[in-house]
Amino acid sequence: MVGGSREPRAGPEPRRRDTRPTLREIRQGAPPRGARTIPSNTDRERSSLPPDAARRQDRAARRRSSQGLGRERRVRSRSEFQRIQREGRRVTTPSFVLLLAAREADGAAARLGITASKRVGNAVVRNRVKRVVREAFRRSGTLFEPDLDVVVIARAAAAALQPAQVLDEWRAAQRRLLKAARSAREDSKRSAAPAPSGADDAPSP
Repeated sequence: MVGGSREPRAGPEPRRRDTRPTLREIRQGAPPRGARTIPSNTDRERSSLPPDAARRQDRAARRRSSQGLGRERRVRSRSEFQRIQREGRRVTTPSFVLLLAAREADGAAARLGITASKRVGNAVVRNRVKRVVREAFRRSGTLFEPDLDVVVIARAAAAALQPAQVLDEWRAAQRRLLKAARSAREDSKRSAAPAPSGADDAPSP
């Protein structure tokens, strides 16, 4: 103190930003906070696209990640659903009813259709069940033979299942699924066979 005046106190030092990664970031493989990231080739390609094309690309990526099956592996039209529900062979499990119908033999992979009514839950629950079923179907391997159309009708118990649990349930019914597939193929052959000649040419009295 000089001449009764006080020296000004130095203010507190500004707090430095903590750039150490959190445990969650370490587990997720995220770069340290504040680190400079180098854009990937995909990011560079996307940045060079027109805005509309970039949005379409984003929507397509979200559809692929959420649905897990290409369009060629899904039953889409109402008429196809009606045909399978009318002609399909039924296999019942605790959480699902599966309908199997044969289609024209071309060696293509089995296709999937899903029905989830309001009994399963609200729209959010129904959409989740459909995603889970699609993922289980994608992982099913050879459980469903080629040239088959499969419609899966979800029951209320399906709302609590994960893809692995769905697969376990289907695999437990594998013998019945194979039997239903054989029956569906036989049904298809019979319906495609021409009617016996002369059956409708009997002379009238």
